[in-house]
Amino acid sequence: MFKKTKLCKGLLLAFGGSLALGALPAHAQDAQPTQPAQLDRVEITGSSIKRLAAEAALPVQVLKVDELERAGVTNAEQAINFVAANQSSTTTTNSVGASNGGAAYANLRGLGDSRTLVLVNGKRMVNNPYSAAAVDLNAIPFGAVDRIEVLTDGASAVYGTDAIAGVVNFIMKKEYTGVTVSGSGSWPTASGGGSNYSAGIVGGIGSLSDQGWNIYAGVNYTQQDALRAKDRSFANTAYRPDQGINSLSGRTSPANYFQGDGAWNPSYPNCDPPASVNPYNDGTCYYDYVTQIDLIPKQEQLSLIARGSYAVNKNNTIALEYLQANNKVSTQIAAASIPNMPMPTNSAFFPGGSGGVPANTDPTFDPTQPIAVTWRLTGAGNRQSKFENDTNRILLNWEGQYAGWDYSANLFQSKATVTNSFTGGYVNANMIEDGIAGTNGAPWINPFGAQSDAGAAYIASAQLRGEAQKAEGTLRVFNAQASGEIYKLPAGPMMLAVGVEFMKDENDYTNNFDITRPAASSGIAGAEDISGSRRDNAVMAELNIPILKELEVGLAIRYDDYSDFGGTTNPKVSFRYQPTQSLLFRGSYNEGFRAPTLQDIYAPNSYTYSGSRYNDALLCPGGVVNKELGGQQSRDCLQQFQQQQGGNAELKPETSKAWTLGFVFQPMSSLTLGIDYWNYEVSDSIGVTGENEIMGNQDIYAAQIIRCSQVAPDLAQTLDNCKNNTSGNPIAYFQNTQLNLGTYKTSGIDITGTWQSEATDYGRFNIGYRGTYVMEYEYQLTRGAEFSNNLGVYFNGNPVARYRQVLSFGWQYSAWAAQLVNRYSSAYTDQYPNPDGSKAVVAGTNVWDLAVTWTGVKGLAVTAGLTNMFNQTPPFSNQDSGFQLGYDQRYASPIGRAFLLRGTYSF
Repeated sequence: MFKKTKLCKGLLLAFGGSLALGALPAHAQDAQPTQPAQLDRVEITGSSIKRLAAEAALPVQVLKVDELERAGVTNAEQAINFVAANQSSTTTTNSVGASNGGAAYANLRGLGDSRTLVLVNGKRMVNNPYSAAAVDLNAIPFGAVDRIEVLTDGASAVYGTDAIAGVVNFIMKKEYTGVTVSGSGSWPTASGGGSNYSAGIVGGIGSLSDQGWNIYAGVNYTQQDALRAKDRSFANTAYRPDQGINSLSGRTSPANYFQGDGAWNPSYPNCDPPASVNPYNDGTCYYDYVTQIDLIPKQEQLSLIARGSYAVNKNNTIALEYLQANNKVSTQIAAASIPNMPMPTNSAFFPGGSGGVPANTDPTFDPTQPIAVTWRLTGAGNRQSKFENDTNRILLNWEGQYAGWDYSANLFQSKATVTNSFTGGYVNANMIEDGIAGTNGAPWINPFGAQSDAGAAYIASAQLRGEAQKAEGTLRVFNAQASGEIYKLPAGPMMLAVGVEFMKDENDYTNNFDITRPAASSGIAGAEDISGSRRDNAVMAELNIPILKELEVGLAIRYDDYSDFGGTTNPKVSFRYQPTQSLLFRGSYNEGFRAPTLQDIYAPNSYTYSGSRYNDALLCPGGVVNKELGGQQSRDCLQQFQQQQGGNAELKPETSKAWTLGFVFQPMSSLTLGIDYWNYEVSDSIGVTGENEIMGNQDIYAAQIIRCSQVAPDLAQTLDNCKNNTSGNPIAYFQNTQLNLGTYKTSGIDITGTWQSEATDYGRFNIGYRGTYVMEYEYQLTRGAEFSNNLGVYFNGNPVARYRQVLSFGWQYSAWAAQLVNRYSSAYTDQYPNPDGSKAVVAGTNVWDLAVTWTGVKGLAVTAGLTNMFNQTPPFSNQDSGFQLGYDQRYASPIGRAFLLRGTYSF
């Protein structure tokens, strides 16, 4: 039979220990039951009560960073992919063609970026101010992280309202002595780019226990090289009609031009391949923009940590800590395009004019009337931009013990500055329109062929470069808490934790209007300056009651008082029941409340192109041009229409309820198994209706689709022209701003298992498994509407995988260790049916990583391996929500197999 502490250690392996991504450290392999008095009292993610580590039974998963690094992980975004309960859909690759601040977010349970709380050392960081959705994983100084604790249970009663889905806590070392240098590289076996490099150093002096002080600092640099779409055959074109991909753009070079209901291109029928092609034989050409984009953007990350700790006496320690992370993401997409530019008949480049553009012999064409030109300015080069995020936090901490009570106080400030800069290819739409029209002293420019020297110089002068936008966020916090025994019951001590917290959150968003307003095809032409702030004062309490020797009940409550949304009280109840020495049951119920983010409320209206391409249901129903109403193939069919995005001052807070029930079973000392059922419901959820829903049901959302006969090249002019929504005209834009939607419901099961062998003649072996099976995921797009299923189905922008797992096998013998890791995510129904109308299925991802580590020299560890060792290509997807096509870049990597080499040396 096993002692209670033995089971609890098994629980730490299952829920708070290594996922066996590699051989377990020697202290874990050789661990023996220890008397509680010899253990340190620690605070575990999910609770404010300090207790002995061996007593904990929270559903907390711990990822050791040294094991993640052996699997090729170099940043926090990659690390979160080893959490089976995570279903992130905002990744760094989303920055290609989108304005998301270069951010990547955690998304536990698929409940949304803003419903997962990310902490560093148990304390908050400021949200990425560009989108203000959540803490940016790219702002985590990953080179200084020791381990990651993931609480897959609601924790609003402990941490605050935005912990609805759970908590991800990146934990750094409290002290460090000595020096460690490290470096790694990853090189894809396929050509074209995508290599990754990392280097770091950390060093410290002093000892808190022996000398009463410690100071350490570390710096880490990581570079991810770009990978172009042209270098991966599965993702190098926007036109695969046999597979259901047809996302060519009607904005091409040489330009298409229009008069009345007619549309032509002077280079037709050959067009200008490979980028400009003729797939429809409709007299115009189409542009394959995918040939010009990045699949993975270039990324550089520089982070540092500095921490000093001083033991005032044996019971009190003060610490000053500074964190900083700089993240640069550089992206490239196809050249800018401008629609509907008027060209007068006196232009040298009017069809049949002196500039050599062929005359139009179509009898419906009137050479005495002007034309409208839609042109992609390939002569200006591809659009290039750079997001840069500087995030820091400075924290003063006091921790101590008095009369059996643990206490701490923290004062800190976290700031972030995100800039969006144009580095090439963006042009002033007004200047280009002048060049087409020959107005305001501009030289004639040729949208149909080569430029004159004057025309080329004029286009070069129309380039817009420099900082276009800046977003700044500041979070200031003071909190204090104390925990200790308040009464000794027959079954054990009753423990109480109490705390207070005062927070102020500020966000400022400014634009360089000289760049943003005239910028063609930028997606930010209509952006406005905004600012907002909020205060939140909170009190909280947590009580742990041992009812019986085998039964504990936990009660927690938190009251928050918001400066803009008033007060809210959120409780949590949990239990832990251990009827035998090898079996434990646990469960919880909690309520949550999430106020809209500052960006949800104050974000100004801005306009950008839709991610997917749609047919105008009026002018191009079912992809067939309605010529009777004046429909045009290259304007109304399979187009990226403008969408209006922005905040909503009328938003209400959302509320949530969640409960869990599970057990852990340790039939033998080497084996631990666990199963937890979880259930979440979020009411009055905050979000957008979604472009897929709006444009897929244009009759239902007709009021949100703005039509106008005077769609101009200049966005401001279009908005002024289109104040009156007139049915029958072309689509100018559709409205997709923040709203209170209906209810989210999701439930499922987490399954965990660990096994480790005794020492054998062949070494020690271990297996780790963590899987998440989602049983239900559905939500309402409006309050009271029918529920829409998103489970295993691509719906309204993304799928939710039914099953995800991380499976690992480890071995250690003498100075050698090896690990084999599998990450699997199940198949789902694709965005569109197959061309024959049958259901299209995106195959599951199934990636295996192998690494071997040698530690034969004191202080030295060398790891070599293969990531994606079987070279699995991303499963085909016909989604068109992003610029990358042929697969879904949010859920699969285009890198392929890569060699990994890593070394560390400590002295």
